[in-house]
Amino acid sequence: MNTKTILLALASVAVPLCTNAQIITDMTTGHAVSRNDDQVELQLPQTTNYLRSTTADGHTVYVPQRHVNMQAGQTVNVTFVYDYNANEATPMSLTIYNSQQGIFAVDKNGKNATFTAQVPVGTYDMHAMFKGKPTGTYAVFKENVTIDQDTTLTFSKAEAIVPFMFKVYDENGTQLTLDKYSGGTVAENGNTNSYRSYSFFALKGMGVVHTIIGGSYRVKDYDVDYYINKVSDRFNLLHICNMRSTLNNCTYFFKFETPLNAAATLESKPANLTLYKQKFTPTPAGEKEPASHIYGNRVWCTYNGQVLLSGKAENKNMVLENNENMFYLDLPEPADKGFAVMVNPMMGDTYIEKNKQYKHIVDCP
Repeated sequence: MNTKTILLALASVAVPLCTNAQIITDMTTGHAVSRNDDQVELQLPQTTNYLRSTTADGHTVYVPQRHVNMQAGQTVNVTFVYDYNANEATPMSLTIYNSQQGIFAVDKNGKNATFTAQVPVGTYDMHAMFKGKPTGTYAVFKENVTIDQDTTLTFSKAEAIVPFMFKVYDENGTQLTLDKYSGGTVAENGNTNSYRSYSFFALKGMGVVHTIIGGSYRVKDYDVDYYINKVSDRFNLLHICNMRSTLNNCTYFFKFETPLNAAATLESKPANLTLYKQKFTPTPAGEKEPASHIYGNRVWCTYNGQVLLSGKAENKNMVLENNENMFYLDLPEPADKGFAVMVNPMMGDTYIEKNKQYKHIVDCP
């Protein structure tokens, strides 16, 4: 995926802080497979400082910088162990959390298979993330672990055997699929040319505890999006994806949610798609630059009324015909605040040569 992912300070956008800032793993940085894909800027809440790190596989990880209460006599040494076959996977990160301490990363890059960290005494939920070879994402959770003395905790990638996958369809019932690679070349052609996803692991009563950003690279014969170990229904998987069909050059947005206590294949329903059309009027300056009227959108992901992240996408190769932005939505509103997704339609107006950037016109979601 030819994607630029930029961490911005959001100086001009007021974004409320999510209750529990957590690790964000960007999986789009591993492969560049299309020069025609959307360019995306990732925006995070400005009230949290994030440290940018890189995993052993070259993926980008954003780690929130926060103070953890380490009072003398109230902490113990915990040795954490990643148990995995190096030919099958590599570790990425390890996070622990409870309502007293919030969420904090004890490992941000998975570069050491065994490490020791000071942990405040308490009862925690926690999880380790693994990146599969050649592909796949694995999460191993531990629930309600009481830590009151020096101890060792092992996270075995082999425990992650519960599969979760997503299938999406256009308004005609045609499945939207990505090119699948084998040996670095396309082995199976898909019918989409742009893809972006945001996945969130959420714990009831706690909020989102991990975010994963997904790109367009797919490997033939590997169709499962996530493997999880057996956990209770306290954990949920929240997922949004958008992809552009080569059949009509239109972008589709989908949202899913499922508990993690049982395997699931989540499929969209064509009847649930709504076609959205937004006609834009260029500014007087924009009237003189019709080539700058390019496609764009901004996706907002929220949970319990608080913004998790926002992604602005643009495609300089797509000039909007008649200044009209069209896309399909299947983004059901939650019964309560829950997991909500909004999309702002956008159109480029003028191009600023000095900054090499497009100025966009934005409509409300």
